Amino acid sequence: MKNRYSLSAVFLSLFLLVVPRGATLAQEQVTSPLSQFERSLTQWMRSMDTLAEKVNNLEKKVEETKGVSPELTRSLQDMTSGIGDLRDNISKFSTRLTRIEGLLGGAAVENPMVEFGRTLNTLKQNQAEMQKRVDDQAALAAVLENRYAEFMRPLDPIKKTLGEYKETLDTITKEAATQKEKTTAMEALLAERLTILEDFLKASEKQTKTLDVVAKRVVDLEGKAGITPSAELLTEKEVAAVAEQAAAEAAKPKTPEEEGYEAIGDGFYVKGVQFKSFGSSARVVGEIRNLSGQDHRTAIFNIMVYNLNNVLVTDRDFTVKGFNKDTVKVFQEPLTGADPGDISRYVIKFKGVTQF
Repeated sequence: MKNRYSLSAVFLSLFLLVVPRGATLAQEQVTSPLSQFERSLTQWMRSMDTLAEKVNNLEKKVEETKGVSPELTRSLQDMTSGIGDLRDNISKFSTRLTRIEGLLGGAAVENPMVEFGRTLNTLKQNQAEMQKRVDDQAALAAVLENRYAEFMRPLDPIKKTLGEYKETLDTITKEAATQKEKTTAMEALLAERLTILEDFLKASEKQTKTLDVVAKRVVDLEGKAGITPSAELLTEKEVAAVAEQAAAEAAKPKTPEEEGYEAIGDGFYVKGVQFKSFGSSARVVGEIRNLSGQDHRTAIFNIMVYNLNNVLVTDRDFTVKGFNKDTVKVFQEPLTGADPGDISRYVIKFKGVTQF
């Protein structure tokens, strides 16, 4: 029995040494309890050897003292019976150990450990393959990113050119707006000059008619007085004097009212107001003259429009920007809800200014 236990311990040690390296964690979890069991079994077998030696010595003493003390004999017999039971238990335990040795020595235990090691190796291999796939995907993404950058690189000059075109277009738009304002101002000034010229021509025509009437009356008076008319009614000097007088009267500054303007407050005048169709509503067009003697960043005006029944149709403010002194600005504003054919009168008033 002692040799069997020794063989079992040696076999367990050899088994623990040959467990596959691939299952290190599982091996530690299994071999640690087996090592403890091996040490306990070795110590227990040593104790059993010592006990067996003591029992043998006791049996010898019993043989020597047999029949001397009945009580001692009974005690020894009970002890011998207990030792027999212990031997039976040891025999059963030995049988179970033999069965365990068979399991440990066969493929029943070795195969699960080997399979566990193989499983770990498979998991490691799968993990390596997965990592390789991730690396391949990262490399593919980098390649696609580089190709996208290469594809977009020829578009950079186009984007830059488009940006420059946009800036140029914005500059042209601003210049066009400025030119439009200047053109509007020139048109207003030209209209004013044409009005002055028309007034001058009318005054000259009136003076010419007056001279014709005077000449006719002189001729009539000369005829009645029996005076022979001269070849020329007026000398060149007299004609020049009359023409100079007519020009002086024509060049004489006229008041805004004489030029057709209507005062709307604080040195501002309006004329040429017209109402035109603007979709389903109307819009007002006219010109305003700044005789306030000051330059203004923005001049604010108010217009009120009445229908044929003298009912207020719309009341709104409008602005004229960059209104310098002694200039004329053309304005046009939409009048929501108003019908050009239903407007009977209007009122335009100066409201306020923003100084430069």
